Amino acid sequence: MKKNAFTLAEVLITLGIIGVVAALTLPSLIANHKKQEIITKLKREYSVLSQAFLRAQADNGDMSGWFINADALSFMDTYLAPYLQVTKNCGATINCWGTNKVVLNLNGSVNIDLNTASNPASMQLNDGVNLVMWSTNIGDRVLIFMDINGDKPPGKVGIDIFSMTFNRIPMSDMSGSYIDTPGLNMYGRGLDRAALLSNCSKTGSGVYCGALYQADGWQISKDINW
Repeated sequence: MKKNAFTLAEVLITLGIIGVVAALTLPSLIANHKKQEIITKLKREYSVLSQAFLRAQADNGDMSGWFINADALSFMDTYLAPYLQVTKNCGATINCWGTNKVVLNLNGSVNIDLNTASNPASMQLNDGVNLVMWSTNIGDRVLIFMDINGDKPPGKVGIDIFSMTFNRIPMSDMSGSYIDTPGLNMYGRGLDRAALLSNCSKTGSGVYCGALYQADGWQISKDINW
């Protein structure tokens, strides 16, 4: 009885086709997985911080009456640290930020050298997230940087580092947008999408990326190119 089987040439051709298809699809699959990982972590940590501030409000009264002075440490220790699972509180230093104190933008330029931050405070959460914050003006607002990767690379704004503000009252944000909701807000929240998208690109700084992902329904849309 005659048996049918693949020839060596047919097997090699099939493997070659599989290899080409894999080469074409794997990078896209890996990139999409990475983006989803970023969104999952960012959304979770943003929720954790938001809930912490709501609990702080229950204990300390309405946010409008909170005292936010030039000392970020008192803000962190009063309104944030008690309501989070903190592994390490580094006090009025940036020591909990990790080894690289220079925060890079998406375009590779320097966003800030945290060694020069005025009156900073930092802590590390039990899930490895690093937080550093400092007051930007007396009584109104605190700027917060969150590294969802901890000490792991890439250490870039918009990918694993995200900029947020805590506003005591409704006010104009440093980005130029008007924040009508007191509390934790992504930096750039309220700007139109075109402005957010232009910033969240390989030629931009990326400081609006978090606001863009949130505005897009917690996703990294296909037209975002970094």
